[in-house]
Amino acid sequence: MHLSILIPVYNAEKHIINCLESVSKQGISEENYEVLLVNDGSTDGSGEIIEDFIAGKPNMVLENQKNQGNAATRNRLFDLAKGEYIYCLDADDYLVPNTLSGILDFALRNHLDFIGFESRETSISNEDRIPSKLDLPEIKIASGASFLRENSLPKVEVWWYFAKRELLRDFAIKMDDLIMADVSFTYKLVLASQRMAILPIHAHWYFQSPVSIMRTSDNIAAHKLRLADATYAMLLGFNDLIQNPNKYHLMVDSTAMGDLVQKRDYYAFFMILKYLRFEKDRDKIINVVNTFEQRNMYPIKSTIPIHGSPSLVVKIMNVCLNKKWILSLLITLASRMNKKK
Repeated sequence: MHLSILIPVYNAEKHIINCLESVSKQGISEENYEVLLVNDGSTDGSGEIIEDFIAGKPNMVLENQKNQGNAATRNRLFDLAKGEYIYCLDADDYLVPNTLSGILDFALRNHLDFIGFESRETSISNEDRIPSKLDLPEIKIASGASFLRENSLPKVEVWWYFAKRELLRDFAIKMDDLIMADVSFTYKLVLASQRMAILPIHAHWYFQSPVSIMRTSDNIAAHKLRLADATYAMLLGFNDLIQNPNKYHLMVDSTAMGDLVQKRDYYAFFMILKYLRFEKDRDKIINVVNTFEQRNMYPIKSTIPIHGSPSLVVKIMNVCLNKKWILSLLITLASRMNKKK
């Protein structure tokens, strides 16, 4: 079997049929791919809807479990997979028709460990589904380390690439129990790859619901602080990957780590800004900065955000945040102001 499409499901009754119908229209024969779904304790009708859809489809399998969270569910899917390649797809996203077959064929013909493609964001569930042309130009194939010496990964989420299943086994790669676990997971796979390529083919729609919940300012602050805390937890592990790749059985040198360092610094920069904007506990922010300093993550080395050149404001903020006495003053003033909100 060539491909395992892995879909974690939690309360996805509004979207899962759209997802599965798109998966079924990829031009891959049933014996060459499987669709594995793990229902992570959904409290809606997701399980029943899936069971009805996959009836009579032997290559589609549903497993139900008590709620364990996203990381445990993805790791369970990795254990169940039998395909040469794995592809992680979210239950509310969907695919452009007849695209995965060409991507899979290219990966197989070129013996790739990792193959990426285009993912685009949408707020509608019936986006234009005309497949990209598959008459590809000359595609560069390189090791993951060589690719990162010259390029930046276009994304860090798991839904824009296939990866060889054996990489997870050979390098003990799994999804960490973190909100932003995709970052380290994706880079580990890339660094473990001896042959990778990224195709200019749009295959995936990342669905963002247009329905937003009105939040009070307190809820916005709580959401932003949870995101900052999640970023902090992710960055500690991600920095360990940067500084100690051998610990993860990745025999790469520091020249391949430039993109990882830039990503780390980008996330750290905006994490600190979130704390300054919303955190009331001065000592908490100081402890974050001190921990970063002890781990050689502060001062922030990169000055250019990942996407495009920095604005004047970002340049000024970068200078201010990297002067510890200025940052300490900002933390004191900001925490006092946040207490008054």
